[in-house]
Amino acid sequence: MEEKPKKIGIVMVFLLMYFSICADLIQFGLTFVPAAGQIINTIASVAIGLMFFIWFRILGVKFSLIKDPKKMVGIIAGPIIELVPFLQALPGWTLAILLTIFSVNTGIDLKIKPPSVKETVKVVKTTK
Repeated sequence: MEEKPKKIGIVMVFLLMYFSICADLIQFGLTFVPAAGQIINTIASVAIGLMFFIWFRILGVKFSLIKDPKKMVGIIAGPIIELVPFLQALPGWTLAILLTIFSVNTGIDLKIKPPSVKETVKVVKTTK
């Protein structure tokens, strides 16, 4: 029997997004502080990553249930971005948390596939 992760509720989605945006804003500001900012940013990245990992585990999210490697790359890319100096200014935490929530709550593949010609023609015909 295949185990499915629990869905993340709307309140938790709001709180996770709020904290990830705050973390990105703080790290954005620290990026421009010469030497100490980079050191503090790296330490903060590790602490924030650990906090979100524990938070998702408390919510019942099991990362081992995400089988698609493309999803895992998207989820892992955010924390990696936050560990690289000067790339820390990018919203890596927000991206990673958003992708994790989307992946857990929908179960939909995160790959973007352009529509086929048949689908495009069908849409054009129905809009006339």
